[in-house]
Amino acid sequence: MGGCLGRLATAGSVSRRVVIVLLIAALVAVAARIAAASDAGPVRFNRALTCGSERWIVKTLQDKPHLISAKPKAVAQLAALTRPSPTPITRSNFERHIYSVDAAVTHPHGSRPRPSCRP
Repeated sequence: MGGCLGRLATAGSVSRRVVIVLLIAALVAVAARIAAASDAGPVRFNRALTCGSERWIVKTLQDKPHLISAKPKAVAQLAALTRPSPTPITRSNFERHIYSVDAAVTHPHGSRPRPSCRP
């Protein structure tokens, strides 16, 4: 009986070794496939991923600017302001002002009101 148990124990450890070797071989094959060069073209930079990230310190007030008190303005007045060229890296004088605008959205961009919504 001792001989039979010895053979079973040996067969169990051999099959376990086979499973481990096969798992390692599969992992190596997957790693090689991932690392292999592909026929895909070069990766293009996607602007949408970084949209809005430029001048983040200025946009989030992390530069702790001294802001000028709120002034009431119309949308037309703000739209008429000229854009600085080139855009400064730091905060421009224009960006130190706070504007107060009374406005109402009558037609959201890209949509038209339903006939039932029209006056």
